[in-house]
Amino acid sequence: MNWIRRHIEPRAQGGFTLLEAAIAAGLSAMILATLFYAVGEGTDISRDVAKVQDVERCLNNALLCFGDDILTAKYFYAGTESTGTGGETLDSTPKLREITFSITRSDGSIAWVKYELVTGMLTGDTYLIRLSDLVDPEELRLAYIAHDVANLEFLYYDSDGAETDNLELVSAIEMIIVIDAGLVSKERKHFFQLRNENLGLLVPPWDFDEERDSQILK
Repeated sequence: MNWIRRHIEPRAQGGFTLLEAAIAAGLSAMILATLFYAVGEGTDISRDVAKVQDVERCLNNALLCFGDDILTAKYFYAGTESTGTGGETLDSTPKLREITFSITRSDGSIAWVKYELVTGMLTGDTYLIRLSDLVDPEELRLAYIAHDVANLEFLYYDSDGAETDNLELVSAIEMIIVIDAGLVSKERKHFFQLRNENLGLLVPPWDFDEERDSQILK
C-alpha cells in the first residue's frame, strides 16, 4: 500500500496529466476559433457597410451633378437625321440612356454637357460619365460620376406634366439610376424641373463620341 501511495501521490500533486492537457488544448482551440470567427464576422460587416456607403455616394453624386447641370439647360441635342433629299435635320427624339444639353456660363456664353453610360473594355465596369466644356471652352473634359451602374434612364415631360418624345417640348426630366455592387443594389429616382425656358434644338461644336473615346479608361 505504501508503495502505491508513493507512486500515485507525486502524479496527483505535480503538473497536468495527459487528459488535462488535452482538455486544456481543446478549450484553447475553441476559444481561438471563436475569436477568429468574431474577427471574420466583424470584417465582413465592415466590408458590407463600406459597400453600402459607396453605393449611396455614387447615387448622391450622380443626382447632385446632373441636377446642378440640367436645371439651367437651354438647348438640347440628340443627333441628326437624314431628310431623304441629301440633307440633314436635327433629331428631336430624346434618348433613353443618354442626354446632351447646353447650359450658360457666368459670362453668358454657351457650354455643353453630356451624360451617358460607358463600359471599360478590359475591366467590364460600367460608369456614368459627364463630358463638358464648362470649365474650358477649348476642351471637352471627361469626369467619372458613378461606377457599377446597372441602369440609367431619362424620362421627359412637357409643361403639362405629360411624358413627351419631343425635346423641343421638354420642361422637366426624371432621372432613374441603379447602382449594383454585388451584394448591395439600390435604385434612385429624381424629378428635375427646368428653371430656364427650353429654347429647342442646337448642334454642339463637339464630336462627343470621339472625345469620349480618346479619354475613357479602357
